[in-house]
Amino acid sequence: MSRSLLCRLPFLFCILIFLHAPLTYPNQHDLGPQIIVLSPQEGDTVTAPFDLEVRFLASPDAHIATETLKVEVKKTLWGVDVTEQVKQFANATGIHITHADFPKGHHTVTLQIADERGRLTSKTVTMDVQ
Repeated sequence: MSRSLLCRLPFLFCILIFLHAPLTYPNQHDLGPQIIVLSPQEGDTVTAPFDLEVRFLASPDAHIATETLKVEVKKTLWGVDVTEQVKQFANATGIHITHADFPKGHHTVTLQIADERGRLTSKTVTMDVQ
């Protein structure tokens, strides 16, 4: 074996170990809360006012941190943070709004919530309001 190849063996060995090692990170398999949008569902066309129903499901090892709730509605290019308006309808189990009055048009709603361990979950749903 030539001397130059022997000098490169540690480098090649490191490359092989790197390529073979699985890419894992701390808490990679920790799941945050689930966000389940019951109504309106993704892509629905609704007539205002309508009922908005969202469920939060906590992981077995942590409770929902309701203070982390964030709700953004995007009708055009810019989103509007409506968290303060929605908080009165939200609790640790979800959001329930009867007679939600959205303006007509296509809307993208992004919901975010975390648990007490800081694991953040986000869910986006689009709808058309008539």
